[in-house]
Amino acid sequence: MALIHTSFAGYVLSDLAVRAPGGTDRIILRGNHVSWQIQIPVRGEDEGREEYAARCKEFRKQVPRGSDLSLRLALAHEYYLRHGFSGWGAAYLVVTEAWPEALRFAAEENAEYRNVGVRLQTVKRRIGTSRRGHRTKRKRDGFSALDRQVETVRTQVARFKSKHPEFDKLFEAEFRGFRYQFCRDAGWCAEAELEYRRGLADCENELGPYDHWTAMATLSFARVLQAQGKLDDAIPVYRLAHERWGMATPVSEDRRAVALSSITDELASCRAGRSQAA
Repeated sequence: MALIHTSFAGYVLSDLAVRAPGGTDRIILRGNHVSWQIQIPVRGEDEGREEYAARCKEFRKQVPRGSDLSLRLALAHEYYLRHGFSGWGAAYLVVTEAWPEALRFAAEENAEYRNVGVRLQTVKRRIGTSRRGHRTKRKRDGFSALDRQVETVRTQVARFKSKHPEFDKLFEAEFRGFRYQFCRDAGWCAEAELEYRRGLADCENELGPYDHWTAMATLSFARVLQAQGKLDDAIPVYRLAHERWGMATPVSEDRRAVALSSITDELASCRAGRSQAA
């Protein structure tokens, strides 16, 4: 997987989610562009009290206390690890490179939204968790403030990863989302074409040609082909997407009309691009 140096690490730290008021059945974390909910465990009818208490204890270990900072530090740290840096070196780059970039990114975004009358919430960005009042050993001499901050990030990330055995899958999902939004380069398109081709085949085999998921997969595959400049391949797939959206079920008529209109416009654009190339 080709990584885009620095960009992802800075981006992932730029918008933290913080605990927001929630209902009695869920925990909500929300930022300017982040929103996710965690269902609180419910005791089963045949579940004993001790078993339920143990499950709740394990659940609390996975839930961010105040924000998702540990998650985002771990994602940024993993990004540098995959560039070949050591654990300490990756933590150093998170503190000295990714964090300042995240602050610049957030400042630019705030200014952009302010121009259109939208005010984003300001989240206090602090690296590392405070352990004031809990220290049992003296601080080691000979370490600068920067060294201590880097070590704090390294240990905080290690704790987070140790509690999340599915972290690799989480990183892959976050990085794919970043690339889809910001970096649809040739490498992304080549990987995406394989994924979308497999996904379309799975939908056709399992759901049939006119299920709405199959129609969506067909249109997505056509767009990936067009993004790579494979216009001759994309045009028949757009036609197929138009046919499938016209007969797709279950789909409301309003949604069908919007999809068909969009496909018509994209197909026309694709044909125009092919004519210009010729």
